[in-house]
Formats: sequence, structure tokens, C-alpha cells
Amino acid sequence: MFEVTLFLHSWLRWVVVVIAFMLMIKLTNSWLKKETWKGSEFSYLNGFLQIYNTQIAVGLALYFGLSPIPKAVIGDLDLIKNPYFFFFSLRHPISMILGVGIFQIGVALAKKRAAEKRYRILAITMILVLMVILSAIPWPNLDYGRNLFRWF
Repeated sequence: MFEVTLFLHSWLRWVVVVIAFMLMIKLTNSWLKKETWKGSEFSYLNGFLQIYNTQIAVGLALYFGLSPIPKAVIGDLDLIKNPYFFFFSLRHPISMILGVGIFQIGVALAKKRAAEKRYRILAITMILVLMVILSAIPWPNLDYGRNLFRWF
């Protein structure tokens, strides 16, 4: 079960990253072109949020039930000094949840602002969210890195 869930989590991250990148480009482009706000943009944002929340839920299932890493760290807190254990037990989950929080705050702020300011707020929000997500991916060249694409 652990391997299947980890496989799903590994591949779903690319869906999150690609959609976040596409949203960032779209919102930044609309902001810079000073386009008129379209209400349909919130449906794109809600779609992204659903996928991101699914990714977070799969990650939390790994963290609290299936992964041996958090259990090992709880059993031996000295392991937190190891970059691998630090990343997967603290930095990765906190960063990803922070990304969702930034996204939710940005969307809430945009809904309260005038239509001409929404693209700017949302573009900046998506840039920040994408930065957080990309900083919390275990890239292969790092001490705690993993393969870009996980196979069984």
C-alpha cells in the first residue's frame, strides 16, 4: 500500500506543478495585458485547489499512516539532524501546507478586491505558491533527492 500511495503522490505532484505553472502564466499574462476580469477564472482556481488538496491528502496519508520516516523520527529525534529525515518529516509537509495556505489567502484577497486588481493579486499568489511547491520537491541532485518519476 505504501508503494502505491507513494507512486500516486509522486506522479500527482507533476499534475499540481503543471497546472500551477499554467495558471501562473495565464494570470500573469492577463495582469500585464490589463485584461477585464472574467468570473470563470475562479473555476480554474477551484479546479487547481481540488487537485492540490488531493495531493495534500495523499501526502498526509503517507505521513500519518504509511511512511516509515515520520515514525522513525518520532522514535529517535536525533534523526532530524539528517537532511533526508529533516526534509521528509518537517520541511516537505510544512512547505506544501504553507503553499495551500498562501493560495487560499490570495484567492480570498482577490475576491474582496476590485476586478481590475484581481489578476495582479492572483498572479503574485501563483508565483509564490509555485516557488513554495518547487522548493519542497525532493529534486534528484539534493541530499534528500528522489527520482523525478517514480516507478514500481
